[in-house]
Amino acid sequence: MFKLTLIKAVKLFLVPTILALIWFLTSTKTSIFFPPPDIVFAALLDDVNTNNSLMLDIVISIKRLIIGSLIGISLGLVVGTILGANNQVYSYFSSTVNGLKCVPTTALIPFVIMIFGMTEIATVTVIAISSSIPSLITAINAVHSVKQKYSVLAQNLELTNIERMTKIFIPGAMPEIFTGIDLSINLSFKMMVLAEMLGANAGLGFRLMENSHYLNFDKVLYVIIILCVLSILITGLIGVIRKWSLKWV
Repeated sequence: MFKLTLIKAVKLFLVPTILALIWFLTSTKTSIFFPPPDIVFAALLDDVNTNNSLMLDIVISIKRLIIGSLIGISLGLVVGTILGANNQVYSYFSSTVNGLKCVPTTALIPFVIMIFGMTEIATVTVIAISSSIPSLITAINAVHSVKQKYSVLAQNLELTNIERMTKIFIPGAMPEIFTGIDLSINLSFKMMVLAEMLGANAGLGFRLMENSHYLNFDKVLYVIIILCVLSILITGLIGVIRKWSLKWV
């Protein structure tokens, strides 16, 4: 057991350790554009100790991500499940759904800003819309696929429509639905940073853009590191929830 845990730890931290070592060996203290790790972490500690704006930016970004993702993923899963389970209803929305597949989510930002301005609502709206699309498309495909495979079984068992959805279609589609949730979280995280860079006055994306304007490359690098760590933690959390929810698979 200990050996397996050690092997997993080595696999998990090997590449980041190598990258950090390369960073340490190739950077110099006189470099403006590529400062060494000690200078970057010194800038991080200085910001943490001198004011709480960094922690506030982290909290604000996480809050936006949670609210926007919950709204978008919930909406996408509900609508996607309904469309995937009903071919007649889906026939009316198929062209719209296919169109959403091709629209770049970055195009939403100026449109949303035009409507809501550079406000908190605009940032959360961008995250919500972005996260809803992968969940919507995945739910449609997953539920529709399970329905085709097990519709005859449901008829033989004489299940009602609600029983078919709750006992066969949705449980059978859950593995693929979680794949869509993973995609939604990844996309919403990226769109959160981009929306904060372009239309917010707080958050990690805003701090990243602000530091780049003042050529504070050490601070730019530590914000990127924080974003990477948050992404890893969020992905890991989703993995734990997925493993717990699909333990019957």
